Amino acid sequence: MVQLRELQKQQKEQQTILESKKAEQQTQSALLVKESMEQREKLEILDAQHDDISATQNEIFTTISKLKKQTKESEKILEKDRKAREQFEKQLDQLLAQKLASGIISKDVGNNGKMIWPFPHPGCYISSPYGATSGRSHAHRGLDISIRDKSKSYTIVAALDGVIVDHGFNSSMGNYVVIVHGYYAPKGKYIKTTYMHLKSFSAATVDNAKIKAGVGIGIMGNTGRSTGPHLHFQINEFTSSAMTDSNPVNPLNYVSNPYD
Repeated sequence: MVQLRELQKQQKEQQTILESKKAEQQTQSALLVKESMEQREKLEILDAQHDDISATQNEIFTTISKLKKQTKESEKILEKDRKAREQFEKQLDQLLAQKLASGIISKDVGNNGKMIWPFPHPGCYISSPYGATSGRSHAHRGLDISIRDKSKSYTIVAALDGVIVDHGFNSSMGNYVVIVHGYYAPKGKYIKTTYMHLKSFSAATVDNAKIKAGVGIGIMGNTGRSTGPHLHFQINEFTSSAMTDSNPVNPLNYVSNPYD
């Protein structure tokens, strides 16, 4: 009887141990199931994020492709505009040569004194320097001069004594004025100045008329190919005293902003 009770006791102890181990296994199994579900949820979230990232990447690639296409189209337009402007400037040189040959304009334009700043207003500044290429398909051929307060009208003046060769409208230059100054002793060069994007012309702006430095030729504007109200001021040096061909140079070699 004693042995039987001892065996029963051992069996109960073993049963208790087995049940305890079973409970631990069930707990571990439940934890594994929970972890598995959490991992699955994380994978589903990652898959969704991956899909979102892929969709975003596709949108970015599509946008980049469109921008590249637009950039190429813009570059073509700007290059076409550059060639058209240079061709027009050559035509203006030819017009000057014709007027010189016919005696309408004389090389002796009575040029005296030093060149003055063509934008005589405090607060003006150079918004794009000569030679700048940012946002352009070619080097800038002059100075862009602007002013922070654009609510007022600003008179643009002749930078030097000279004769008005031509004025009018061009799709690129907008309203423009070209003045020939003949021989400029301080630099030993024959020169002309060009003023672009004017809003309007002054009463003094008459073709073939002499004009004095400081006399108003027009109002600052935003005409032609322009991104905002400003003056494009350009100085060209003629390659010879014949004044039949000219090239742009840095205006700051001739004059500086007294308000800077």
